[in-house]
Amino acid sequence: MDANSNQTTHDGANDSAPLVLIVEDNAVNRLIVTKYLQKGNYRHEIAVNGKEGVEAVQRKAFDMVLMDLAMPEMDGLEATRVIRRLESQQSLPRRPGTAADYHLPIIAVTANVLNGNREACYAVGMDDFLSKPLNLQTLLQTMEKHLSQSKSTALQAESPQVVESQVSPALDYTAFLERCLGDVSLLMMAAEQFEQQAIVDIDAVRQAMVRCDLEGVRESAHRLKGAASYLEAEPVRLAAQRVEYAAKDKSIMTAPDLVDVLAKEIERCLVDLRSAVQQARTVHS
Repeated sequence: MDANSNQTTHDGANDSAPLVLIVEDNAVNRLIVTKYLQKGNYRHEIAVNGKEGVEAVQRKAFDMVLMDLAMPEMDGLEATRVIRRLESQQSLPRRPGTAADYHLPIIAVTANVLNGNREACYAVGMDDFLSKPLNLQTLLQTMEKHLSQSKSTALQAESPQVVESQVSPALDYTAFLERCLGDVSLLMMAAEQFEQQAIVDIDAVRQAMVRCDLEGVRESAHRLKGAASYLEAEPVRLAAQRVEYAAKDKSIMTAPDLVDVLAKEIERCLVDLRSAVQQARTVHS
C-alpha cells in the first residue's frame, strides 16, 4: 500500500480543490499521475486495487475516479460495477448540496486500447477512456470536461433558475445545421422526427427493462445513439451508448441509473432542439 493511500494529498492545492481517487496498482504510473494532478491543482488519494477503490468511495465523497483496468484482487471493470450499484442505491457519501442522483465521474486509464475494452468500460458505467502513457493536456482536459458536467448537474438541482445558463448545451446547433447541409427545412424535419422517435425509444427502453429484455434495451438504445449522432447531440449519444453497451454486457439490470441519465439527457436535448428549430425559423425567415 502507498504511503498516500487513504490520505488526502494536496500538493499545493487548496482544500476546496476537486478530490480525485487514483485507482492504480503500478507505482510508476501512480507517480506520474499524481504529478499531473499536481499540475492541475487537484487533491488526490490513492487505492492500489479495485477493492481498495470501492472501499475508498464508500468512506469519502470524491469528485472523480481515475480507474486502471487490470489490477489484482478486483479489476477496474468489476470495481466500477460495484460503485455504480452502490450509487444507484444512493449508498455513497456525497458533498453537501449534491443531488441524490449525482453521478460520480469514472475515467478508465489503461494500456489496453482495443475496441472491445473501450466498449466494456462504457458498458459498466465508466464515463470516458484514456490510454497509457497519459498525456498531461489530454488528461486535464478530459477531467475538466466531466467535472464541469457534474458541477453543472449539481448546481442545477440546487438552484435551477440561477445556473440554467451554466449548463452545457445538449446539442451543437451550428454542427447540426451543417449536418443538414444548411437546409433549414431538413433541420426542422430531422428535429421533429427525432422528438417522435426519442419519446418512443426511451419508453421502449423502460418497458424492456421491466421485462428484463436485454436485447430490447440494446436495440432501442442503439437507435437513440444513431439518431443523436446525426443531430450532434453528444450527451444523448454518450448516454445511449452506455445503455447499449451495458445491455450487451448484461450489466444493465444492476445499473438502472444509466437509463435515468439517458432519459434526462433526452429531455434536455428536446428543450434545446425546440430552441434550435425556433432559431432556424427566426434567422432564415
